[in-house]
Amino acid sequence: MRQRILPILGVLGVAISLWACASTPEEPLVDKLRRVGDQTPGFGPGASVLALDARDERASWRKVAKARGEGPSVDSRVLAQAFTKAASERVRIVVGGPYGGLTRQVVLDAFDLVQVPALPRLTLLFVGPERAARDPRLIAESMGATFLQTEFPQPPPEHSDD
Repeated sequence: MRQRILPILGVLGVAISLWACASTPEEPLVDKLRRVGDQTPGFGPGASVLALDARDERASWRKVAKARGEGPSVDSRVLAQAFTKAASERVRIVVGGPYGGLTRQVVLDAFDLVQVPALPRLTLLFVGPERAARDPRLIAESMGATFLQTEFPQPPPEHSDD
């Protein structure tokens, strides 16, 4: 009986190890963005973070379409409030996520909501593709803000021992 149990326990141990590796949760988006901000030259630690995510790319485009049709999202309104503070106090914000189009729309809508003419104390780190950052960069810089951009970190490719 013992000879039968040991191989079963061995197989069970390997299965549990594989399950544990496969189900290890990915780093939360807000933590990933905070780390990106901490590691970006000229930005550094201690910034506010607005993480923008969707279930998948299609869902992100639905959010963009909804914002274009129905008006700014709650995320844009929150961001606009933070931007407005930069008229009188230093504000550093990391904003981004895996879908550049969504990040772009939220930031553009936030700038549209801002009622002050200048944001000289704002430093904004846009985490997303450079092409999605073009229009937000122009607006931020025209308002006297500092605009930084970096790509969203991609997970490392899976390693194969083949």
